[in-house]
Amino acid sequence: MCNCDHMAMRKLHAVLIREGTCCTASCCDYCIVGDKNPIAGEYELVTRENGLLVSVRRDAEHDGRLRETEGAAGRDDEDR
Repeated sequence: MCNCDHMAMRKLHAVLIREGTCCTASCCDYCIVGDKNPIAGEYELVTRENGLLVSVRRDAEHDGRLRETEGAAGRDDEDR
């Protein structure tokens, strides 16, 4: 269910920034900002090996367990 949260926020012209969830950390700590907010551009959406979508700071070094989600930024642009 957690991955759907990112898509739902896009429909609302918002960005969900969540670096972990209850299944990967002790709590689900997140932030929701408007898609035009500069903070939204500081993060990218990546997929972990287990398929979970998480937010990672663009300036953070990716380790070998993270891969960029193809087409995640702008998948819903044609709906706008």
